[in-house]
Amino acid sequence: MLGAGGMALVGGLAGVLATAEPAAADCQGSPCCHLARCNKCAGSCWNWGCPGGYTRQYWGCVAGSRPIWCGECTTSTSTCWSGTFYCSIWWDDNAC
Repeated sequence: MLGAGGMALVGGLAGVLATAEPAAADCQGSPCCHLARCNKCAGSCWNWGCPGGYTRQYWGCVAGSRPIWCGECTTSTSTCWSGTFYCSIWWDDNAC
């Protein structure tokens, strides 16, 4: 049985968890990408591109046993983790 202090702690944690912001990966529904932008890049699967001045950067992750690919249009020419971002995209490689 919880005392008053224990019940306050449990109630406080429940309140924090209930109001926590969704993960960044969820703005497009991606399972593991943590995308920079919520607006989707034009195209699908491997057939997507970036407007002039932006570089296509991509990486992979795994959701359960599903291979997932993630992409960003960024001003960085060397990494997908920095620069100014224009759009993001993700896809399940099994569905392409």
